[in-house]
Amino acid sequence: MNFFLDSTVFQKGKDVFFNNWLSQEFLNICKQQNFSIYISSVVIEEIRRQFSIFINNQIGNINSGIGAINTIPQLHNIHLHLPQHEEVMRSFDTYFERLQDEGILKVVQYSNDFLPELIHKSIHRIKPFTESKQEFRDAVIWFSYAKLAEEQQLQNCFLISGNTTDYLNKHGQLHEELAKKSNRFTFFRDVYSLLNSSLMEPFKETNALLESLKEKEWDNVTILNFLKEDTSKSYIKKRLTDDIDGPLRVELWSSVYYSQRKILNLDLVNLSRVSVRGLNFINDNFIVSGNFEVKIRFVSELESETPDLRDTQVGHEELMIFFDAVYYPDSNTFSNLEISSYEDAHEYWMGVHRVQQDSF
Repeated sequence: MNFFLDSTVFQKGKDVFFNNWLSQEFLNICKQQNFSIYISSVVIEEIRRQFSIFINNQIGNINSGIGAINTIPQLHNIHLHLPQHEEVMRSFDTYFERLQDEGILKVVQYSNDFLPELIHKSIHRIKPFTESKQEFRDAVIWFSYAKLAEEQQLQNCFLISGNTTDYLNKHGQLHEELAKKSNRFTFFRDVYSLLNSSLMEPFKETNALLESLKEKEWDNVTILNFLKEDTSKSYIKKRLTDDIDGPLRVELWSSVYYSQRKILNLDLVNLSRVSVRGLNFINDNFIVSGNFEVKIRFVSELESETPDLRDTQVGHEELMIFFDAVYYPDSNTFSNLEISSYEDAHEYWMGVHRVQQDSF
């Protein structure tokens, strides 16, 4: 099998080392089965930039916290050794070089020959370009992957991308214009969808208890209580706060109204509508995957140097958050919450981004 990755797989730079549960399982299966993983050089550049921003923000947050604590007379002179930004970025480069050296990852370079056709498609809004946005990056990635698959006549090609709506029509079929480049690909919106498809079932780690747990009727109250624990809520809030000026803004505040407004902060108002999507056995742990809805309260203001013109406003939005967590059958408890992705709750319920992966 041949897997082609988009930047959405790496969660905006937060999972560049395949460190969350489902990413680990995906990488382990590919290693064990000698499946090929392809990644565009454009994707590597993008996730490196996202990872750099993420690390800078985290180092800055920690230093700010230490600075605040050191203003307290009884607690001053607290020091913490943090890695330098350059050191962390070297670890990123070394990791991807090692994956290539081990033959696990193959980098796909783009060709300058694409440029005239891409410009033509952009001007005339031919897929993957539309009136609302010009996805030049996505086009370069798709052209590169399609060219490689056709030249090498690869079979069983799978593209994992959260941007499936840019590639597929409402019937889950590849857009006609894109199919002219290659019709060898099956699309999955994330690693979860891939791992829980019939395609990957024969390769997944299992045991007898897992099969019985798959028939379990989950107590959503227990899961919701876990999500409402202080540790879980702090993690959820921090994850969303970190994304305020990035993917969260794209998801919730991309309208013209918010284009001139800065989101100052957010708080969690309510968590509800918990649902379990699946269960996997990964590295001797039972991993529950599910989703829940969260209502957030946020404060925004116009970007102005004049305080009286900032027009501070309070607003509310609702998100559908997809998560993974370790499950302990003996005690019926959960730990190690991880957010894999999220989307506007209204769009989720309207089914805008829902794709039935096994149907094509």
